[in-house]
Amino acid sequence: MTLQIHKLTQFLRGWGYYFLIANVYQLAVDLDAWIRRRLRMCYWRQWRKPRTKVR
Repeated sequence: MTLQIHKLTQFLRGWGYYFLIANVYQLAVDLDAWIRRRLRMCYWRQWRKPRTKVR
């Protein structure tokens, strides 16, 4: 009985970590997209200034 409980615990922990990593990965992808969007916005704002366009 204790061996079955031990195996079940390992199995459930493995699935838990799998989904934890999947959720963290998606969070990292979303954060990366947000950072890229903000950087793009900063570059576009620089290009609106006449001094930068001449360069």
